[in-house]
Amino acid sequence: WGLGGDGVGALATIGCTLIAAGLLLAVLAREGARPRSLRAALLRPWSPPSGLAAFCLGVAIGLPFLATAGSVVWDADSSRLLASFVHVREHGPEFIVDTQDVLLPYLLLGVPVTIGGIAAARIATLCFLAALAGTVAFLGWRLNRSLLSAAAAPLALVATYVIPFQGNRLPMYLPMLAFGYLGVWLALRTIDTPGRRGWWLATGAGVAVVLSSEAQAVGQLFLGVPLLLLVIRPWRAAWRGLARVFAMTAVAL
Repeated sequence: WGLGGDGVGALATIGCTLIAAGLLLAVLAREGARPRSLRAALLRPWSPPSGLAAFCLGVAIGLPFLATAGSVVWDADSSRLLASFVHVREHGPEFIVDTQDVLLPYLLLGVPVTIGGIAAARIATLCFLAALAGTVAFLGWRLNRSLLSAAAAPLALVATYVIPFQGNRLPMYLPMLAFGYLGVWLALRTIDTPGRRGWWLATGAGVAVVLSSEAQAVGQLFLGVPLLLLVIRPWRAAWRGLARVFAMTAVAL
C-alpha cells in the first residue's frame, strides 16, 4: 500500500539529483553563463529576486518536511479515492457525473495511479506539498517584496500540523489551498488593475478558484472568499474588479 522497497531512497536521491542538475542547466542557459561565471549565474536570480526564485526558495524550504510523509495509505478517504479511480477506469466517467464528485483528483492522482500504482500517487502528494510551499513563498514575496517574507511564509505553513498531515493523505487539500490562495491574490490584483489587463487577471482568478473547488469539495469556500477583499479595499474601488472576478468564475464553472 505504500512506496515500499529498499530502492525508494536511492530512486528519490537520483530524482532529486537530476532535478537539481536540470535547474542548474536551465539557469546557465538562461543567463548564457560560462563555467567561470557560474557563481554569478546562480546568484543573479536572487538579487533582486524574481517570482521564480521565491517559488524555488519555498520549495527548498518545504523539501525537508517531506520526510514526515508516511509510506502507506491508511485513511478511509484515501481508500475511497483509490476505489473510485479503479471504478472510473473500468466503467467510465459516468460515476463522476452521477456522484457530482470533484474532477481534479481523477486527473492529478488517477493518472499516476494508473501508470505507477499507489506509489506514484504517494509521490504526487509529496509534489503537492512542495508546490504549496513554493506558492505561499511566491505570494509572501509578491505581497511584501521581501525574501524574508518568502522564507517565513512556507515555514509558517509547514509549522501547522495539518499541512504535513494532509501530505500523508490522497484527498487534495494541498492543491485546493494553492489554487485558492492564487485565486484570491489574482482577485486582489484585478481590483487594483484597470483596463484589459484586469480582465486577464480576473480570468486567472476565476479559473484558480474553480480549480480549488474541483480539487477538494471544501474548496468551494474559495468561490466566495474574494468578497472578503472588501475588508482591505473600499467598495467604491473594488466593485468593478469583483464583478469581473465573479463573471469569469461563472464562465469557468
